[in-house]
This record gives sequence, structure tokens and C-alpha cells, in this order.
Amino acid sequence: MASILKVNEIQHSGGTSALTLSSAGVLTTGVKHAFYMYRNAAQTINNAAGPIIVQFDQQRINEGNGVTLGASARYTVPTGADGMYVLHGHARLNSGNDGNASVGLFVNGSGVVTAYYYNEYYEGHNITTLQSLSAGDYVELRVANSTGGNLPIGQPDAGDTVFMWGYRLG
Repeated sequence: MASILKVNEIQHSGGTSALTLSSAGVLTTGVKHAFYMYRNAAQTINNAAGPIIVQFDQQRINEGNGVTLGASARYTVPTGADGMYVLHGHARLNSGNDGNASVGLFVNGSGVVTAYYYNEYYEGHNITTLQSLSAGDYVELRVANSTGGNLPIGQPDAGDTVFMWGYRLG
């Protein structure tokens, strides 16, 4: 026995939309939890100062309202948004100075993934991780510079050069 169910929307008993189905067959959920932050203006990363928090000054996506910009830039998991998250960061020192550098994702102040590299000519690195996060957990991107001089990060160059994004899988 086959059945056909014809609906446009499934609602929670409280009246909020849980799922919506378009005529094209695209299924969407209510609140999505996703973010994208980037550094538009220069920020100096001091030599040999350890991992410095990237002070993101712009956002493109803030689904769920977890983004904080400025000196304490981070993504904080909102209430009710617990789950498995895909997190990604990218950073580069805006310099051809040779020397050691790193970029890392930190959850609640502790490093969870870091890429160490030898900075040559405006080289950047990507890092990605899968993390189980709970409401109130926060994610930061940090950069370290050991090239012998204080160096800038940020400022667009044919696109963003320092950014962090993530989304909840479920």
C-alpha cells in the first residue's frame, strides 16, 4: 500500500515552523546555525607573543545570532543549538618575512586543531575540524607569529585573507 502525504510545512506543537518543503522539493529547517566572520582591516600579530585572538571586524553570515565581533571575537553556541559542528579557519601573515607561524581553532580557550607552518611569501593555511559543541561553548581563531617582526593580518586581497566559518550538522 502506497500513500502520498501532501504538506508545505511541519510545525512544532508550540506553533513554530520546524520544516518547510518548497514546490521544487527543497526541504528547509527553521533556525539554521551557521556563521562566517572575516577580518577586513589590518590587525597586528606581535612576534613571539603566542597565539593571538583574531579580532574579526565583519560578518557575512550569523544564523542563530552567535557571532561576537571586536576584541573578543568569537562564535558562541546559542541556547538550544547543541550539536555536531563543522568548523573552519584560514589565516595568513601579510608579509614575505620568513619564519614560523601557526593558525588554530580554540574551543572555550583550549586549542582543538592547529596548523604550524613556515611563513614564506604571503602564505596562509586552512584548518578544519568536527566538534561536538554545547550551548555556551565558544570558538575563536588564533594566529601566532615567530618571524622576527610584528606583522599584519587581515585586509582583503582578491577576497578575504583571514576568516572563520562553521555550521551545525545536527
